[in-house]
Amino acid sequence: TWTIADSPVMIIGDVTVPSGSSLTISPGVAVLFTGPYRFTVNGTLNATGTSVQPIFFTRAAETDESRWHGIRFESANDSSILEHCIIQHVYKYDSYYQNVRGGGVLIDSCSPTIRHCLISNTFTRNDNRNGAGGGIYITGGSTSLIEYNQIADNESDSGGGINVGGESWPV
Repeated sequence: TWTIADSPVMIIGDVTVPSGSSLTISPGVAVLFTGPYRFTVNGTLNATGTSVQPIFFTRAAETDESRWHGIRFESANDSSILEHCIIQHVYKYDSYYQNVRGGGVLIDSCSPTIRHCLISNTFTRNDNRNGAGGGIYITGGSTSLIEYNQIADNESDSGGGINVGGESWPV
């Protein structure tokens, strides 16, 4: 559990919540990325903020070096949730197309809930125009509940806000 007493949580490398494990992030916590790191969830993530105390996922400084690579739900537990979270300043530019899917959030082969979140100022592109889902990219048969979010000011080669593929049917 990351609590308000731990905040800000400074990320200095890739973060993974392994399969069978869980991470709870309390309201008001700021998760600050110091570089181009990924936050990957293979287990369970419970990031439930409030309207008064959202959870922030953003860069640690207003520099190009501090831009990060987003949250990736990959075969994660379907009970994972992002609620009242602010996800900002993600930057992905890579020649390999799998690395430019889902700017703010990638959902692959699982169905987390994303509710009451702001996803903004994310960027995902490459020279082959493979970037997809500047805000959210959903694939792998996912049926996530995506509701009451503000997804704005994002850039991608395809689907600046949300891109759905791979026989997925979000609700």
